[in-house]
Formats: sequence, structure tokens, C-alpha cells
Amino acid sequence: MSLTKENYKIDEKIKRAYISSFNNVSDEVYYLILIASKIVRYDFEKKLIKADIKRLYDEFVYFKYYSEMSKDYLLNFFMPIILVNRNFEAYEEVAKELAEKLCRFYGIEGEKYKYILDIYCYDSIVRNMLIEKKDMLDNLKKIKDALIEFNPYRDNKIQNLKFQIEKIKYIEVLHKLIDSYEIEEKNSLYTTGIGILDVFQAIYSQDACMEYSQKEDDGLRSLYYVLLSLLEDKTEENSEDLDYKKKSNSYRKFIQDMAEHILKIRYGRVKISPYIKKASPKAFLEKEVGEEFFDPILNMARLESREILQEAGQKKIEIKLSSKTGIYKFQYKLLG
Repeated sequence: MSLTKENYKIDEKIKRAYISSFNNVSDEVYYLILIASKIVRYDFEKKLIKADIKRLYDEFVYFKYYSEMSKDYLLNFFMPIILVNRNFEAYEEVAKELAEKLCRFYGIEGEKYKYILDIYCYDSIVRNMLIEKKDMLDNLKKIKDALIEFNPYRDNKIQNLKFQIEKIKYIEVLHKLIDSYEIEEKNSLYTTGIGILDVFQAIYSQDACMEYSQKEDDGLRSLYYVLLSLLEDKTEENSEDLDYKKKSNSYRKFIQDMAEHILKIRYGRVKISPYIKKASPKAFLEKEVGEEFFDPILNMARLESREILQEAGQKKIEIKLSSKTGIYKFQYKLLG
């Protein structure tokens, strides 16, 4: 790929969007985005991007030990796969599989079709904003028109029926949203209850911007900062509100390196071997405090502390591990 001025500009926006997703979020959202970043692979034979599902399985096994498993908006889990692809069609099957895996993992299987629609909508918004088409109504109209033809479950009658029911509801909401701005000429936020659509509106409203920057839902807040970065062309250097700037130099360097890594995958510049190992968090119970070791999921890690906790009548062992990707607190329930 020749590095034209336009390509460079898009690359910088992609890096900025990725870095912004980590602004002022919980550990859970932070690690979900990292997990999604670590499983994407460029297939040099087929010249397309895949997700390493075997690695995802072990990542999720670990995640249960160090995450609170909240019910925040999970859409930015799909942000890395959106950024590394050139169009939705290139990863439609991957998006469906990841949505199924994530919703099953969180016990929200009934929301799978809603997330597929959200991913499609998110993808459209990001691509339009990457090439300077930032008008909100223009984006919404394009999404509505494209959704009419969108049929990812055409080969499965049962799933297709369930998806079409959700899609009809989604399109109805888009109709009302477009009318609220175009026909009724409202200036206030038209709340739809669909996270991506409400966040997209919020970045155009000063009042809503303040609201979303303080949202308790870390997933919504992460999504808000991604879209705001694309709209305002903020960079890490000139933005005063990027929370990750307050972190250590190693933390900032790691996030910036991951943003570069995302670009390398997008352009097929890095070869990543398939995950063929098997890992278990229970192995950490055998480690000594201060011990450094290699782990298939965490890579080089160090056991920083171990203590027994008593919470709500339940005894737990908490092991704190440090690695290049951050600090992990693994909790293990004690029987008896």
C-alpha cells in the first residue's frame, strides 16, 4: 500500500479512535477491548482478517477469574475488528460468531441480534467519519437504507426470522430518529434506547457530551470517546481529557503500541501464529510471590501478592499478577 496523504490521515484517525476507547473506563471494558485486539489475525493465504476463537475461549476462561462481569454496553468489544477491516462484508461472518460468543459468555443470548445490528450501524458510522462524511443525518439515512437489504442469516430460517423481527424494530427507531431532526427540527437529543444511536447523537450535542463523559456505563462512555475523537479530530497530544494520559509511561506506551499493532493487522504487515496452547488460571495457585513466569495468555507475568479474603461469608484467595497488559486480580473461591 502506498502511503498517500489521505491514507496517512485515515491511519492517524484509526489510532486516535483506538486510543480514545480506553479513556476513563473500568478494568472490565479495558480488558475486553484488549482481548478483542489480541484475537484478530490476518490470514495471508485468504487475504482476510479472522478471529482466533481458540484463543478467545481461553481469554474468556481467564476473564471469569479477574472480571466482575457487569452488564455494561459491550459494543466496543467489536471496535478492533471494525478498525482492522476495510468494509463490513469482509468480516460479517466473524462479527456474527463473535456476537454469539460474547452474548453466550455474558448470558445474554437474546441480545445477539441486537448486537449484530449495532455492529453494522457502528461500522457504517466509523467508515463515514473516517472519510470526512460527518453529517449526522446523512449517516443515519445511509444506515437506514442499507439495513433494509442487510440479511446476515439468509441461510437459516429460524435465525433469520428472529433477526428480521429485531431489524424491523431497529428501522422503525431510525425512521423516528431521522424525522425528529429533519421534519420536526428538534435540537434536543431523541433518546432511542439503542446505545450506538444515542451516543452518535450525543457527540453533536454539547449538553449530551457532558452527560456521556460522566456515564456510569463504562461501555457507553468508551464508545462515546471513540466517536468524539473521530468527529473532533482530537489527537492524544492535544487532548486534555484523555484519562490514560494520567497513567504511567509504560501504560501509555503499551496502548500506543497496540494502536500501531491494529494498523499492522489492517494492512497485513504482521504474521501472528494461531493459538494452539491450553492455559488455566488455576496454575497461578502454584506460583510463589515474586515469581516471574511465562503464561500463554498473559505472556511474561509476575505474581505480586496472594491473600485470603472474606466476602459475604465466602472465603476467597486473591492473587495479583502484573504483566505488560496491566494488573490482574484473580479470585478463587475456597470450599468449606
